[in-house]
Amino acid sequence: MKSPVAVLLLAIVMAGNASAQYARIQQKARDLPGKINERHNAAENGAPPPGLPQKAGTTQPASPASTQPPAAPIKPSTQQQAATRLKADLVEARAKGEATAELKKQFVQDLSAAAQGNSRPSLAALTKVGESLLTAVAAKKNTPADDAKLVKNIVVSLNSAGLSASRLQEINEEVQAVLAKSGVSPGETSRIAQQLGAAVVDIQSGGAK
Repeated sequence: MKSPVAVLLLAIVMAGNASAQYARIQQKARDLPGKINERHNAAENGAPPPGLPQKAGTTQPASPASTQPPAAPIKPSTQQQAATRLKADLVEARAKGEATAELKKQFVQDLSAAAQGNSRPSLAALTKVGESLLTAVAAKKNTPADDAKLVKNIVVSLNSAGLSASRLQEINEEVQAVLAKSGVSPGETSRIAQQLGAAVVDIQSGGAK
């Protein structure tokens, strides 16, 4: 049978342990809201709760990359716009079946806009080749590819300062080939080639005075 002193000592020790355990429980209770908030915030951010390993195959959400503004579209040059209008003029003349006075005037203006060099042909030279060319092709059929080739060679001819004589001859022959392919008569083809050559001479000699 235990002595009263031993029983008293045991009671004191047990009371001390109970008091310490109760204090730990109270501390855990005070810390619990903070841990709940930590887990809640971690869940919102996609991260595992504190103390838990991250799930396989999951990653932290990446911060959104800064997006670059789209590049501004490249605006066609004046010469490119003029070339587009020249092709449209050819299509319109064929649709009407003739080169009207209004269409001729418009075509010559577009030819003038296509000549962008410091040395440019005279208006008289442009008028001759423009009216003859539009009249010749108005009643003829041509593919868009051939129209594009024709316009390209004419635009190069109107900006030919510095080109060699052999290259100019090649361009003139290419123009004649496209016209012949579309059914323009040899006489008309030759006249247009000569008129285009006269415009080129204007350019090579320093441009319109």
